[in-house]
Amino acid sequence: DYDTWTKEELISRLVQLEGHGSSKPSSKGKGRTQDDTIDWANAPRRKIALKFCYGGWDYGGLAIQKDRTPLPTVEGKLFGALVRARLVDPKGGLEGCGWERCGRTDRGVSAAGQVISLWVRSALSQEELLPHPFTYMINRHLPDPIKILAWSPVDLSFSSRYSCTWRHYKYFFPPVGLDIPAMRAACAYLPGTHEFRNLCKIDPTKQLDQFRRDILHASISHVDASNPGGMHVFDLKGSSFLYHMVRNIMGVLLSIGARLEPPTLLPSLMNVAPGCRPEYMMADALPLTLWDCGYP
Repeated sequence: DYDTWTKEELISRLVQLEGHGSSKPSSKGKGRTQDDTIDWANAPRRKIALKFCYGGWDYGGLAIQKDRTPLPTVEGKLFGALVRARLVDPKGGLEGCGWERCGRTDRGVSAAGQVISLWVRSALSQEELLPHPFTYMINRHLPDPIKILAWSPVDLSFSSRYSCTWRHYKYFFPPVGLDIPAMRAACAYLPGTHEFRNLCKIDPTKQLDQFRRDILHASISHVDASNPGGMHVFDLKGSSFLYHMVRNIMGVLLSIGARLEPPTLLPSLMNVAPGCRPEYMMADALPLTLWDCGYP
């Protein structure tokens, strides 16, 4: 009889039972797993969106790779947690659950508000679904640098990638030795629609012929207004971004801040004909964070 037990005693007992259950051999035959009890082909499913954060320094980027990578990927850890929570079919992979990501981040890049959409196993009604503890179910299987922040039921037509109307990146840097007013003057050229062919990495395996992108906001400010000499942040918000575009723009801004180039270098790199790409150093990945993603 648990009626007289305290909250702490109940929690202790649950942990004890959970540990005992996980170590108990299956009575249904050797080698049989929990997933054998789920008929994934006929299991009811529901489409949801997950908002999550991660520190990119210990991972080989967000996206799962076909080939083995020296470091694990964020998606690999997240999919593994979903499998252990028995929310997705382990044999179906990302395609089997309709996995879509808002923005792909490179090795070392972090995120404070990344979004994916996918189908998960659920037979709950709309009213029953809303308080469902998806966040807890997944987080308990994730390592500390990766955490689900929120979830939401979504329409069948929702796509975390194509329904997104803007992405917001932040790049943190110390201002020591940098001409911040010159960097801000260069930032003023960014808002609007421009050609970013010279400010991205072109993947020859992809048939990409459109390099124009809409920038909604660009600024450089103090992280802490009460400490003018402390860390600064470059905020860049746009509808979408090309591969390495943010880091290349930041690399040019740092050259301008070091007084190696004038602020007018940035507009000269935009809206120019192909074939005249200049040489410059791309900014490091670690200070870059995908801060947030916006939806209608």
